[in-house]
Amino acid sequence: MCHKLRNEAFHKGKLREVILERVSLLLFTTVVGLTVKLPIRAFSLSRNREDVDFMHRFGLKDAVLLGSGQGRQLCAEHLLAQIALDSSFAAVLSEDLLERIDETVGSLEHLSNPGTEVELDRGLQYTQFWRQIGADLMKNGVREPALENAFLKWQAEGGAVYTLDKIKRWKRQAEALLNYSSSAIALSHYWAIDKRLRPLEEDVSAAVWRYEEEIDAQIH
Repeated sequence: MCHKLRNEAFHKGKLREVILERVSLLLFTTVVGLTVKLPIRAFSLSRNREDVDFMHRFGLKDAVLLGSGQGRQLCAEHLLAQIALDSSFAAVLSEDLLERIDETVGSLEHLSNPGTEVELDRGLQYTQFWRQIGADLMKNGVREPALENAFLKWQAEGGAVYTLDKIKRWKRQAEALLNYSSSAIALSHYWAIDKRLRPLEEDVSAAVWRYEEEIDAQIH
């Protein structure tokens, strides 16, 4: 996920600072937790200044503590002091998804100017039909009403990857993130929704850009 956030920041100039900060904290606390659970097989410690400073920093009076659960726990408590992931992380994730879903639907409405949700859903599905088989059918001489019948058959067979019902389901799932008290679980579900939403989001964003470019070209 951090890699995708980095790509988004680098290529699109969009940095999700709050999410990136919370993800970094989650990774940090996870690693610290592993240091408590994983045993130390062997270690060596001299009495040079760096080692003495290390012992002092973590409040260790005896180097032998580093090989014990008690010593690792003391180190973990020191590292996690004043660092906490609260339940607001789930709210941040939920808000991010809801904003992106609403923006995507708004862009679809901008592109198709539908009068109803039924028309919006049809436009969304027909675009996918056209890309998959519709354009080829027309090239091969298929015309209305046969083309419409082919669309209805394709639609009935579940050819659409994206529908308005699916987008609404993602929105309900995004709202449900607020129910998770565990930041790790909330992030896992966020990532699952993001994985499904992102291709549509990027496709619609690119279509809006092309649409605006065409309008500007006509004006000038």
